[in-house]
Amino acid sequence: MASAFCSVGSLSSLRTVQRTVPNITLVEQQNETLACVTYKISIQKYNADKLQLDRTYANTYTSYFVLSSEVVSITDDGENPQNYTIEVSLRELTGPDDGLGSSGKEDTVPDYCRRPCDVWMTLINERNKLFLRQSSSNEWKSPKIILPLLQPSATIGTCLISIKFNSFRQGEAKVVKSLLGLLLHQTQCDVKFCFEDGRHVGGHIPILANRSPVFAAMFSHDMQEKKTGQVVIKDIQPEIFKEMLHYLYAGRTRISIVKCTAQPLFLAAEKYDIKELKDECIQFLILHIQSGNVIELIVWADLYRVEEIKEAAFKFVGENYKTIFPTTEWENLMKLYPDLCLLVTRRMIQ
Repeated sequence: MASAFCSVGSLSSLRTVQRTVPNITLVEQQNETLACVTYKISIQKYNADKLQLDRTYANTYTSYFVLSSEVVSITDDGENPQNYTIEVSLRELTGPDDGLGSSGKEDTVPDYCRRPCDVWMTLINERNKLFLRQSSSNEWKSPKIILPLLQPSATIGTCLISIKFNSFRQGEAKVVKSLLGLLLHQTQCDVKFCFEDGRHVGGHIPILANRSPVFAAMFSHDMQEKKTGQVVIKDIQPEIFKEMLHYLYAGRTRISIVKCTAQPLFLAAEKYDIKELKDECIQFLILHIQSGNVIELIVWADLYRVEEIKEAAFKFVGENYKTIFPTTEWENLMKLYPDLCLLVTRRMIQ
């Protein structure tokens, strides 16, 4: 492992930093929540480099990561170039035993802001994003990638690693902590949400009414919910509803939005008219459009009239039609949704 660090600098600034470790070069910070790093993938069995991010949360603090690649297998038939199966990982170094002389301020930064909320890589000269799966609380791993070694070299390819963070400020944190404490500790609740499985969660009418026009109407008119102080939730899963409540109190979900929660969270936010949460779900889904899910997203976005996602999916198909048209998903779209298929193809020739 290299002993030097690639120092990214403050994420609030936009600048380029020279390479300070063998395989890592900072390209740029797109904004205060996104750092982009070019990484050279080595043909060594295991290769790792340390990455240092100086970020700001009221005060400046430092986060440390290890960016690594591992050769899982090598295929060599004697005729064609050797094929290397590679896995790329990003791991956050945390705690007093990281041996890095941490700033000490990271302990006051909530995990929601300190840890990446999303990590993806793009191979140079390719458009598809490969999202790294969070395998533990502080580690993200890529899917296995097959790369050919076309000529003798210590590296087999170069990729762009994008590391996305949630944004927050300390002044906001104090207000949010106070409001969120009411929800988390279930104190002074004046309404109860009841689920079909027998579970329930309390809420606070003034906060809910202020954050959602639907809740405002529900609790301001002479409706059953106002009389009984109970609301029966039938069409939203308890965990999704609780994430939505957390968003209303804190301005963010308890856990960063992921693939399995983005669509049901959007539908919950749509039902209760929570525009900001809807927008966050839309942006997440657009960011995660890939060849494997684009057809499903087109059908879903058309069903629920989410035009932003539908347009982004149409554009993606137009840019990647050579890999999408031969798939079973595209064939099913032509059979089951011919009108949608026609819209996609028309958009391509415009």
